Amino acid sequence: MKDIAIVDPYPRTMELIFSKPKLNELKNKFKLIFAPKTNKQKFYINNIHKAKFIIGQPDLPKFLLMKAKKLKAVINVESNFLDNMDYNYCFDKGIHVIATSPVFSKPVAEIALGFTLSLLRNIHGANQDFINKKEKYGLDGNLKSSLLSDKRIGLLGFGDLGKALVPLLKPFSSKINIYDPWIPNKKIINQGFKPITLKKMFKECEVIYV
Repeated sequence: MKDIAIVDPYPRTMELIFSKPKLNELKNKFKLIFAPKTNKQKFYINNIHKAKFIIGQPDLPKFLLMKAKKLKAVINVESNFLDNMDYNYCFDKGIHVIATSPVFSKPVAEIALGFTLSLLRNIHGANQDFINKKEKYGLDGNLKSSLLSDKRIGLLGFGDLGKALVPLLKPFSSKINIYDPWIPNKKIINQGFKPITLKKMFKECEVIYV
């Protein structure tokens, strides 16, 4: 008999979350029960005891989780960790709450770099000036501009997003400083970066990613 996975991926769809081969693999390995769009609490009261996995981020108060004797993991499809489930109970009972942040880290890192270059070179401001027929050229158009090259960069946190940013930032600057209270300084140093205090980061770094 196949293990049961409850599918409740709103606001995403299964086709957006999984590639076709992976979705087919999921369907072959598990019996999927799809949550309705309405009367969800009643659905979970009647079905959560059957589930080994939940794909989604539904409201899961303690009284529901207490019924979930088989539950091994909740796969949060937005990685936003809403305050809608009893995380302490999950931790105590060994129910993993899994984020999909590695999936989003690269596209978010790329757009963060794009925003950085736009801010430093005033691209967005120049575009607005052009729309308003007030564009400036030469020196006048670059008075607010600055280079990312050789800047002192600070990463406030070194999780999936920070790790995705590093290879994009290295061509611009080797001065990458990291503050992350959850990672030992020795580990940061071993990866070739400089650990820094939060106070020092805001005082010394010229570009900071939060």
